[in-house]
Amino acid sequence: MCIVAQSSTCVCDQFLCDRFVQQKLGGPSLSEYEKLQAELSELQMKYNQLFAAYQETRAELEGLKSSQSHMTHNEAPGSTKETIAEEAQKEKV
Repeated sequence: MCIVAQSSTCVCDQFLCDRFVQQKLGGPSLSEYEKLQAELSELQMKYNQLFAAYQETRAELEGLKSSQSHMTHNEAPGSTKETIAEEAQKEKV
C-alpha cells in the first residue's frame, strides 16, 4: 500500500514514496545512503583482504606446526627438544 497515495497501488513516483518514508522514519537521505553504501563497500573490500591474509598466515602456521611435529617424531634416539633448540641457538651465533 502506498503511504502517500493511501491506496493499494502506488500512483505516486517511487522517489516521493521513498522520500516520504525517509522523512517520517528519520532515516538517511539519499546522498547519506549512497555515502554509507560506498563506505560499506570499502570496508567489505578491506575485510576480504585481511581475511585472505589471515588465511594465508594460518595455513603457514599450520604448516610450521606440522613440520615441527614431524621433526620431533623423527628425532634420533637420545635427542630431545632441548638439544635441538640448543643446536639451533648455536647455529644462530
